[in-house]
Amino acid sequence: MKDLKHRLQRGARLITLLDLRRELAGDGNLGSNIERMIIDRELRDLADQIRKEPGPLAPHLARVHQPLRKSHPEWPWGKL
Repeated sequence: MKDLKHRLQRGARLITLLDLRRELAGDGNLGSNIERMIIDRELRDLADQIRKEPGPLAPHLARVHQPLRKSHPEWPWGKL
């Protein structure tokens, strides 16, 4: 838990710094790839944790089914 707290705090500081640099540079896209990486990492980690231990969220979660593979015999359009 301590590592998670520090990681979230570090990510928040980085995003705050990016916002300041964007303002100074007048470029709203400056560092957007870094910001996206931070947010994606945290959302991916959160989703993994919920999948492993859904707790009270279990009744509200939908199961995601994998789409049919192209090589699956029941694929209606043949090979693409």
